[in-house]
Amino acid sequence: MIINIAQVWGNVSARHRLFLQWKLQKLTNILRAFTGPDMTQHLLVEFLDKHKGAICGRDPLKLPAVIVAFGQSFTLAADVEYVKGLLKKYLCYAEFSAKERIVLLKTWDAYALCASTALKICPYCHISPIDTYVSPDGLKAYRPNIDHYYPQAEFPFLALTIGNFIPCCEKCNGPQMKGTTRFDLKPHLHPLVDPENITFKLMHKGSGLDLNKLRLQADSSSYEIELVATNGKCLKVDNSIATFNLIPRYQVCIPDALAVAKLSRLGGRYRILPKILAKLNFSGKHPLGFNETDDSYKNVLMGKLKLDIARQYKVI
Repeated sequence: MIINIAQVWGNVSARHRLFLQWKLQKLTNILRAFTGPDMTQHLLVEFLDKHKGAICGRDPLKLPAVIVAFGQSFTLAADVEYVKGLLKKYLCYAEFSAKERIVLLKTWDAYALCASTALKICPYCHISPIDTYVSPDGLKAYRPNIDHYYPQAEFPFLALTIGNFIPCCEKCNGPQMKGTTRFDLKPHLHPLVDPENITFKLMHKGSGLDLNKLRLQADSSSYEIELVATNGKCLKVDNSIATFNLIPRYQVCIPDALAVAKLSRLGGRYRILPKILAKLNFSGKHPLGFNETDDSYKNVLMGKLKLDIARQYKVI
């Protein structure tokens, strides 16, 4: 991940909790109706009752304990398969994410969920837009992919858990990137939990001294973008960079990074640029495209890259 989005579901978590509580209540009512010697259904009721708060909540830090508890509650392969089948039927993500012929945002589904958040850029790569759009007549609509940080196939009790939802782009969530990678087994940066720990650097290629490169006067092909762990060696950072193929994907951003670096030539004049642009009625009142003193970079394509390059070259 490039950016932390811990607050992405803050405005809708209460609405989603009510939706999921209703789903769980419907399932537990059915399970309690079972009679006979088979206790698997009753064990599932106990599990859901005990962990309902975490399953319906938005705190991703509580989910690993729920995963462990599920494994402890159901140890026989036949029971696990049976329980997973029930959960997939009644906590059905495919149903929640399905696109109706006319999207009216009147029912609570993936479109209503995504339309309620202000996030516009994929947190995994930060170079792809993930906005949500629904036309006035509801006939045309699109939304971000929703990645399950912990895979729903393995953990169907988290299939509708908002604390397990990561809005992202199709490429990052597709087979060429995350695919079937198990983040519970192979640690990656978690956009809802981890601090931003990837730093971008604009470096010139080659080891020899080249004044044109140092003066930022060389062609963009003379430079490369490096991604490094901000706070030293980190397995999560290494895995995230590799899984989402971030190094090659970011090389197309070299001209943008170079343009930011060249702002360093302005020296102290950079500080007065926003005022000048405002007086000239420019719509973009910040040379970087965002206010570097807050989190607005998160909703700008390549915002983290631009912020890091501006810091590297002492633009800000």
